[in-house]
Amino acid sequence: MTSASLLGGLSAYLHHGVLVVEDPASEASHQEWDPERQAYDIEDGSVLVRVRPAVDGPVEVEVHDVHDADGDPTSGLVRLVGTSIDTPDDRVRVHDPEDRVSLVVQSEREGSPTPLPVGVFVDDVEHTARVVILLG
Repeated sequence: MTSASLLGGLSAYLHHGVLVVEDPASEASHQEWDPERQAYDIEDGSVLVRVRPAVDGPVEVEVHDVHDADGDPTSGLVRLVGTSIDTPDDRVRVHDPEDRVSLVVQSEREGSPTPLPVGVFVDDVEHTARVVILLG
């Protein structure tokens, strides 16, 4: 069980069915990623996650910090990605590729060097409607 505190969240219709989790300064292109064959892609401080497209409904996203105990936000979810993101100030940006929606949060860890551990959990790998991102 993982304890975590909520840093931020959003509910959005993601037109291309893609959610981006990255350092705000990332310039990753993910040109080799094929969302039809892969549920996610990791490249240079950036993670792309395939989610359901806007026509199928909104995607609920929560970002939690694991350093403050407040329940288990990943209960019932599948761990899709476990990686680290190089981010000098422990900030992470969550957005869609068109920047119609964007959320920037900062991890609450203190004095920790980069990279920042990032875990991405989803309700359904094939048709994701809920995403929980754990930082730290």
